[in-house]
Amino acid sequence: MVEDARKALMTIISSVQFLCQQGLAVCGHSVNDSSLTQLLNLRSQDVLELKAWLQRTFYRWLSRDIVNELIKIMSHAGLHELIK
Repeated sequence: MVEDARKALMTIISSVQFLCQQGLAVCGHSVNDSSLTQLLNLRSQDVLELKAWLQRTFYRWLSRDIVNELIKIMSHAGLHELIK
């Protein structure tokens, strides 16, 4: 169960990273029409752990605040690598 959650979370993180690298909007006006949600729905066809994760009714970690925090963490990690 932990491995499935880890795989789903890593897929979410890589999807956020992809959207940011492409310069695309991650969040939309609502959760259902965001680019991230659409991309995750597409990827869930191939990643069964993600599909199960998205069907959860609690703790999906897709809110705007959490996604912005993920982006902030990724940007700090990239900045840290540049400084090194």
